[in-house]
Amino acid sequence: MSIDYESEDPKRTLYLWEYNAHWEEEYELIESSSGFQRHIIPVGELKVINDINSRNPEVEKILDISEPSTDTNDIVSALNRIADNLETLNKTIYNKQI
Repeated sequence: MSIDYESEDPKRTLYLWEYNAHWEEEYELIESSSGFQRHIIPVGELKVINDINSRNPEVEKILDISEPSTDTNDIVSALNRIADNLETLNKTIYNKQI
């Protein structure tokens, strides 16, 4: 993310940062134009968890994720599809907990 919280990674990678007890001394402190302060963590200290190129295909299959149609703007149909996907996801999670 940029200092203004804009994505700088086109793959929208999710990282894991393992806690460092000395983070306040080791990481650079910067301030945004709106006055918020934050520390910069070097990418080399982050572990890649997920990005748009490594998403689990089984999850995509369960949720029937596909490109939106360019032929229709039918919002009701899209919302029904989302509802169906949420119901499928709910059933899948519930069945795995039993």
